[in-house]
Amino acid sequence: MAMAVEDLSFLHEMIARKYESEENVKTLYESLHGNNALREGETIDHKIADMNRLLDFAHIELRKAAAPPDNKVYWGVVNSLDDELSKLMTKYSPEDVAIFFAIAKKILAEDSADADISFNDARNIGVEIADAENEENPRKASESRSQHLRLLQPQAVQESLSKLTCDGW
Repeated sequence: MAMAVEDLSFLHEMIARKYESEENVKTLYESLHGNNALREGETIDHKIADMNRLLDFAHIELRKAAAPPDNKVYWGVVNSLDDELSKLMTKYSPEDVAIFFAIAKKILAEDSADADISFNDARNIGVEIADAENEENPRKASESRSQHLRLLQPQAVQESLSKLTCDGW
């Protein structure tokens, strides 16, 4: 079964927007499919579940999540397969991704509605990542390891933060 042109347009819009609130997703869907896009008793979740079945072969899907602290629901397109090839299909380096996740983990660990992280703490997160990796695998190949550690120095982390910030993350 092929995906409808309107569904492909919806998918392209979702990829371009990265993430979108549930209200805006419904509005976008209806704007592409017409005002009667959702039948009586049908929700956007039903329509997206149908699309996800068609996207399964590509290992991507539309998912929703509630954002703290207000639990507002957002939708985004995600890769459903965590493999090496998938990791290469991004403009972000493995260090950029590690920095992003380390910062997010640190903020979420505070378990507070006004949790944040200072610029200096974010800039120095590379040292924490490197220390954790040293504990996990002290015998990693020295040449690639020294290159990796250079990429986790505060100046390199600052460049990663700038890239992520410019891209809206």
